[in-house]
Amino acid sequence: MKIDFVKAGFWRRSFAGLIDFVFLFLTFLVFFYLFLVLTEWSKIKFYLWILTVFLLVIFYRIFLIIFLKQTIGLFLTKTKLVFFDENPNFSKKFWILLKREAFLSLNWIFSLLFSSIILDLSFGIDLNFFQTFKSSSQNLTFFQQISLSFPALFSKVNFFFLIVNNLSILGSKKLTIIDSFSKTTICLKKTLIKADYLSSIHANFSSIHWEVN
Repeated sequence: MKIDFVKAGFWRRSFAGLIDFVFLFLTFLVFFYLFLVLTEWSKIKFYLWILTVFLLVIFYRIFLIIFLKQTIGLFLTKTKLVFFDENPNFSKKFWILLKREAFLSLNWIFSLLFSSIILDLSFGIDLNFFQTFKSSSQNLTFFQQISLSFPALFSKVNFFFLIVNNLSILGSKKLTIIDSFSKTTICLKKTLIKADYLSSIHANFSSIHWEVN
C-alpha cells in the first residue's frame, strides 16, 4: 500500500495558523498578567516572561509536533505536519522544526527581546512605560528616536515575510517558502491510500512435442 499525502490548501492553513496565533497570544497575556501585574513589577521578571514566551513556543510549535504531529490549530482543521524524510529520529525532527520556526515564530520573539533591550536602555521599561513615553515624547534624544524605530521595523519585516510566505503556497507545488526550506509541509489528516497491485505477467506457452520410441 502506498500513502499519498494531500497537501492542505491556503485557507485551511491560514485558519490553522490564526487559531494557533490566538491561542499563543492569549497564553502570553495570561503569563504577563501573572508575572507582572498581580505581583510587583521588576525588570528581571519582565525578561523571565520573555524567556517563558520562548519556552512556550518551543513546546507548542516543536515538541507538540514531534509527539502529536499537530497543534490545536492543526487538530481543529484536521491537518498535520509531514516531514519530507521518511521516519526521521527525534533529534532530526527537532532541528528540522527549529529551522522551520526560525522564520515563523522565533523571529518574532527575538524581535521582542531585542526591541525590549533597546527600549529599556533608552527609556527604562515598566508598567507605566507608555504613559512615560507620551509625556516625554517631545524631548526625545537621538538614541531614543532610533530605538523607537526598531520595533516598527522588525514588525514590518516579519509581517511582510509572513505574507509572502503564505502567498507562495498558491504556486503549482502548493508549498510555501518555509516548506521548501525546512523540508516539511502541512497535509490533510486523512490521506489517500493507493494499493500497489502486482503487475500481471503474460504467460508464454510453448508447444511441447512428445516423441515415442
